[in-house]
Amino acid sequence: MSFKNKFAIGMGKATRGTLKMMKRQATSLPGKVAMNIDRDVLNSLSENTKFVFITGTNGKTMTTAFITNIMRYKFENTITNDSGANMIQGIVTSLLDNENSKDTVAVLEVDEANLRILADYINPDYIVLTNIFEDQMDRFKSTENTLNIILDGIEKTKNTTIIANGDLPLFAKSKLKKYRPVYFGVNYKEGKIGNYHCPECGAPLEYEYGIYDSLGKFTCNECGLKNPTKKYTASKVLDIKSKSSSFMIEDKKIDLKVGGIYNIYNATAAWALAKEMGISEGIIKTALEGQNNLQGRQEEVLLYGKEVVMNLVKNKAGFDQVLDIIKLEEEKYALYFLINNNFADGKDISWLNEVDYGLLKSIDKVTSIKISGEKANEFQDILIKNGITETVVIDKVENLKQEIKQEDTKKINVLANYTALNDFRESIGL
Repeated sequence: MSFKNKFAIGMGKATRGTLKMMKRQATSLPGKVAMNIDRDVLNSLSENTKFVFITGTNGKTMTTAFITNIMRYKFENTITNDSGANMIQGIVTSLLDNENSKDTVAVLEVDEANLRILADYINPDYIVLTNIFEDQMDRFKSTENTLNIILDGIEKTKNTTIIANGDLPLFAKSKLKKYRPVYFGVNYKEGKIGNYHCPECGAPLEYEYGIYDSLGKFTCNECGLKNPTKKYTASKVLDIKSKSSSFMIEDKKIDLKVGGIYNIYNATAAWALAKEMGISEGIIKTALEGQNNLQGRQEEVLLYGKEVVMNLVKNKAGFDQVLDIIKLEEEKYALYFLINNNFADGKDISWLNEVDYGLLKSIDKVTSIKISGEKANEFQDILIKNGITETVVIDKVENLKQEIKQEDTKKINVLANYTALNDFRESIGL
């Protein structure tokens, strides 16, 4: 390791220490400082380390957590960017303490657009592709373009095992299949079939059953595109509740502490990766069942004696799924929507018009609906257009704390996009 290398790492650690003393986030700036000193610092930080990258539109953070928990049962030294800082500077920050032990594994959530940048420095042993849905279209333009960006990164890798969602039509395309992915999926026939077109030829897809968004068992009668053969499948969904779910995979029953069919997908992706790494089913099951919810992913806090549950919603697919989950609540609750449109959220929030608000109208336990954030008024207009008229706009997110105190219910479900969720968490002292 060169002096420049050591100096860069030292300054990165010093920056991190200073930020923590100031009680500020130290997730990205330390890595940025290190890279400004030595652009090649990642080369030394990644020596003798096995790398697992997780990328895709939805589910990256939870899938990363599932996989990390599994790896901690198997490897002496497991590194991850559990803060969710998935740009290259955040990943450098996560690796600053890498001791380069021979039994080290780094499980890294990677932003879709940053995979091709990171691949210039690190050759991953495995890449897990969760899905690609419409998200931040002002940034990614289209799902096809998102796939191409990811493929640009995969093209730079060597001897990397790709693990991909076999229920997504986009991942059945020949341009991904040429990398011979290991596919996973879920058998679940209780979802909703939407109108989607073949990503290969553009013809309408026919679904035997839908799961959510474009996921399902599909066939194109024009070009023959269909689900690829899946090596790992959640063969039966046993139960889905607002706070838990259970399913069968390879004759093993898995009981998760998080709800939603989307989390069964995340757990199945983690199962597939771990099996490909030769980890025993017993370890995988124990680790999956021991994973708790994460920040902004069915995260619960107690405030004024009331249970506040926070969920990140950043695109149509995720928004629909969260509405589907909270519909399963057994007690009455207030519902808060917090919407911003900063860069991290995507400046274009027109996708909110595509959400299935019929799910919201079918919920009978909502006592009140309150809206806040920079785009609160625009979102209220969208709800009104969809027949949801009993809503109240709270001008400032910081005023929601008082609203929570005055709620008649013992529970509040909060749905917010990235920066609005951060604003809310800060306003209640998290």
